[in-house]
Amino acid sequence: MNLWNPEQNALMQQASTEASFALANKTVEIFQKMIELNLKTTRQAVERAFRATPE
Repeated sequence: MNLWNPEQNALMQQASTEASFALANKTVEIFQKMIELNLKTTRQAVERAFRATPE
């Protein structure tokens, strides 16, 4: 006995796929922000090190 008809099954699969893509996009966005923050922090540390180095 099938409780879901084909249309309901297709709608559920589509909703699941959309939710998966939304989660993946958010994960990539957060990862990009983390990389940007790491690069900014590294640049600042290098700049401080060069300023602190006596000539």
